[in-house]
Amino acid sequence: MNIGFLRNKDSAEQLQEEMAALEQAGCERIVVDNSTVSDPHEGILGTILSRMAAGDVLVVLSLDSIANSMPELVEIVLEMESKDLRLQSLAESFDTHGKQRALTKAVFTQLLQFQRQLEGRLLDEAAALSARRVGRPKSLSLEQIEAARDMLKKGRPMDEVAQNFCISRATLYRYLG
Repeated sequence: MNIGFLRNKDSAEQLQEEMAALEQAGCERIVVDNSTVSDPHEGILGTILSRMAAGDVLVVLSLDSIANSMPELVEIVLEMESKDLRLQSLAESFDTHGKQRALTKAVFTQLLQFQRQLEGRLLDEAAALSARRVGRPKSLSLEQIEAARDMLKKGRPMDEVAQNFCISRATLYRYLG
């Protein structure tokens, strides 16, 4: 069975034209999604996909009708492939059936793996960035702080010790705790 799917985001006149295009493409049933659900698995599309039988064809005017991003599209296409469902997009002349089937599955599987690797790398980089110290570098090293303490123990004035390390008295107080 050919099932047409539309997201209603246009005028009533535009919707009628789109429905006519799906009917001309051989759709026996057309479903119009008026919801604002962004996750395709939670909306009407998810319901349609769960009710389709093996060999059914989901016909859309364009691929952006069923997905908001490339990773989402890849997931949907692979999910449909696993259920032996066919996807046909009229605008892009895209069809997951016939000679293109094996190639489409291989390409989309590789795209999904690439996306997961990329997300993993981005998470690793974000973690590394968050672990870095932010802000101005420290004025004194641990050795310099110990040297300042020693100078003060020997009776040197606070102003002189601070001046020796090119910092203010307040900064020296902060380091000495």
